[in-house]
Amino acid sequence: MGTCTEVVPLSASSFGCAIAFITMLEAVEKAYPDAHKLAIKEGKLAKFGVRILQESEYPTVCPFSIDQILDEDFYGL
Repeated sequence: MGTCTEVVPLSASSFGCAIAFITMLEAVEKAYPDAHKLAIKEGKLAKFGVRILQESEYPTVCPFSIDQILDEDFYGL
């Protein structure tokens, strides 16, 4: 199970000679805004009696811990 201090590769430099490392927490914080937008976009496509959330109902920061995100048995319900 990962921790907030575990590092993951971010990307290679434009010259391919260096790799930047960030913590998993930083990776989630960096990716969450795009995931937030995508969730809102896909949520608008809900069908079959599913209530469509208002944009203001989606959390603006990730509500899950790194341990929850990495736990394959966790389903944030």
